[in-house]
Amino acid sequence: MARIFDKVVDHMEDLIQELDDNDAVLLSVEAKLNLVDEVLATIDHQRGSSIQNKLIEKSRKYLAEADRQITEIGNHVSFCSSYIRIAFYAMTLGECSLCSKYYNSFLATGIAVHQFSQWVRQYFAEVERYVLSCIDNSGN
Repeated sequence: MARIFDKVVDHMEDLIQELDDNDAVLLSVEAKLNLVDEVLATIDHQRGSSIQNKLIEKSRKYLAEADRQITEIGNHVSFCSSYIRIAFYAMTLGECSLCSKYYNSFLATGIAVHQFSQWVRQYFAEVERYVLSCIDNSGN
C-alpha cells in the first residue's frame, strides 16, 4: 500500500511541477489541495510515526504553497471553495492562524455558504466551530 501511495504522490508532485512551470496558477492550487486531501486521508491508514510525520510535513508544504499562490493573486470569488478547503485542511493540521485567515477570506467574499455543495457546507460548519474555539482559547 505504501509503495502505491508513494507512486501516486510522486505523480501528483510531477503534475504540480508541470503546472507551476507553465504558470497555471488556478490548476496548480487545485492540484496542491488535491494532494493535501489525499495525504491527509491516508495518514490514518499508515502505521508508524515516521510515515505519519513525513505525510504531515508534505501536507503542510503544499498547503503553504497554495496559500502563497492565492495570497499573491489576492482575494477573488473564484477561490471560494478553495478558501474552505484550505481552512479545513489547516484545521486538520492544527494551524489555527491559517484556518482563520481562509475562513475570514471566505466571509469577505460575501457569498452565502448555502450556495455551495454539501461537502463545502459541512467543511464550513466544522471550520467555523474550530475558528470560534481558536478565538476562545486565545482570549480574544
